[in-house]
Amino acid sequence: MCLPQPQFAPGTTWISATQGSRIMKITLMPVRTLVNLITATLMALGLSLLPGCGGTGSPSAADTVSGLAATGQPVQGSVFLKDAAGREASTTTADGSFRFDISHLTPPFLLKATWNGGQLYSMARGAGTANITPLTQVIVQSANAGGDLDALYQAPTPTALAALADALPAASAALMTALKPILENYQAYQDPIATPFRADGNGMDGVLDHLTVTSSAGSVQISERGTGAALLNAPLSDISSGSSSTLWDAARGAKAQGLQLGVSADGHPLAVWVEDTGQGGTSLVKAQWLEGGTPVTVSTGQGQATNPQVARDAAGNAYLAWCEYTGGANDIWTSRYHPGSGWGTPARLTSTDSNSYTGSPSIASDANGNLLLAWTQFNRNVNSNHFDIYLSSLSGGTGSWSAPARVSNGVNSAYQAIVVQSGVGSACLAWIQALDDGSTSNGASEVYAATLQEGTPGTPVKLNALPGSSRIVYGQLQLAMNQAGVVMAAWVQANQLGFFDVWCARRTAGGAWEDAVSVSEGNLGECYQPSLALNGSGAALLAWMQQNDAQQLAGGDPTQRIVTSNYLPGSGWGAPQAVSPAAYFAFAPQLALDATGNATAVWYQIEAGQAMVRSARLVAGGSWGTPVLEAATTTDGYQVYPVPRVTCVPAGRTFIAWGTDSN
Repeated sequence: MCLPQPQFAPGTTWISATQGSRIMKITLMPVRTLVNLITATLMALGLSLLPGCGGTGSPSAADTVSGLAATGQPVQGSVFLKDAAGREASTTTADGSFRFDISHLTPPFLLKATWNGGQLYSMARGAGTANITPLTQVIVQSANAGGDLDALYQAPTPTALAALADALPAASAALMTALKPILENYQAYQDPIATPFRADGNGMDGVLDHLTVTSSAGSVQISERGTGAALLNAPLSDISSGSSSTLWDAARGAKAQGLQLGVSADGHPLAVWVEDTGQGGTSLVKAQWLEGGTPVTVSTGQGQATNPQVARDAAGNAYLAWCEYTGGANDIWTSRYHPGSGWGTPARLTSTDSNSYTGSPSIASDANGNLLLAWTQFNRNVNSNHFDIYLSSLSGGTGSWSAPARVSNGVNSAYQAIVVQSGVGSACLAWIQALDDGSTSNGASEVYAATLQEGTPGTPVKLNALPGSSRIVYGQLQLAMNQAGVVMAAWVQANQLGFFDVWCARRTAGGAWEDAVSVSEGNLGECYQPSLALNGSGAALLAWMQQNDAQQLAGGDPTQRIVTSNYLPGSGWGAPQAVSPAAYFAFAPQLALDATGNATAVWYQIEAGQAMVRSARLVAGGSWGTPVLEAATTTDGYQVYPVPRVTCVPAGRTFIAWGTDSN
């Protein structure tokens, strides 16, 4: 409680009482000195004064910690402050505001707000503002490496609080970066702890109205309060390595077809997609740097664009390739982004006609901007179902693309070309090749790969262990290469019992291809749609969609789920782990794997007739976390369906977005 303070000048005499004939005299000392003396005495007895008293003698701003405790509504409860020596002060608040005199306390300070069973933490490194909100709780938890804040508050030590204070700025910066678009939208891109705000629905209070924050099992999930859509899913020990969809929204997702994501060498995400103009079948290739950029049109705008693919180099350049149908021909087009000048004029790489149209480009760059571009090209001169693989290169990201050169043998039909490059000058090209010239529709095929040196392919090597003539190669080819030159390929092929499995083959850097192995468990349910991720240490993760055949055979509703397996050098592939629940139809898994083995999976699943984009996080060496909702789309998942995408930088920062496509 606050007591009235007598207004007397220090050094005067006040006759306060008499004792017999003797007059007692009290010489007044400065009020500030008196308050300090009483405070020190109470502290020595383990007690404290309730702070926040106004009027003459109130502590200066240099001796106070103040702020607002709020969750979207002001906290009505108690606020506590504990200093590095374990001394505690407390106060009550009806409007969330609080103020502590710290003139005789030792920084740094751990703060706690409690109300009706709720509790939040914050921290002050010294005098000034120290708000207490769900976001400050996340910052302090992260600075404490996800450790127990209750235990720390109960028994703080100067060393522990000093370490926490030292880690606080980096934890705050990581959360601000992860939530930057939302904070900027509310004009609140400022330190959530140290920046004053009011409970008026604006600024930081508007952010708190918008978000739901949940912490459990060493991780934090931040989602939209209204829709439940996830915005951030991250380990508390390292928020910067979490997955974020704050840079994307449902409006762009509904228009973006053929969406692809990339990340620049310095960690900036780039999205490319096709957008229908609604004018006579014309569609555009759009590109946007998601952190502060705006969508720009890269294609000519004269035809129907499809299949955009993106590559980046270490200098910040980006390269786009796509197909565009104009004048009766479907050709490969390219454009280059330079940080200083933006996207260049689109250039046509191929000149085809109705007998030789192109499709499915794949582009890859090494660190120096040496580019390889592969694609499938129809050749009606052989027959109406014959395709070949072509390749072109560009040195150092400048000059002109080399003349397209056919890589496949020209006899067997070949398709689904994928090209990848390492950071050490090696590259690999893989494709599916029919056993005939394509004249047999859906005929038998094999999986081939060739090592490329300076853009020239070596002798193709067959990767599938079971012959395609007796065990159908379904395709859905995936290819990945790390900076050291290790390569992995994955595809769908029937196993010995005739069930479709996901197979994988691996090639060491500069070595030979190892025998392909079945990674999935097709005997338990047919497996499709593989997604492959490989990091710099040679660890890999493979995801696929697996049907629940046993449930369907037993008369239950057919379902399918997302399953993964991880590969560790020296140990091989681990046992499959389910990622999505068994109760739904799940489709289109995509993976991102960082340098330390943390991973993010995204997919969509049908829930009550609606396609929901979901994600899950895997901490290296652990199990998949609970799936979180990224977006509730308006599609049915069959005729029109979402296309989820995820990418990350080696340090672990992960970006999620989704587009839309249709059958």
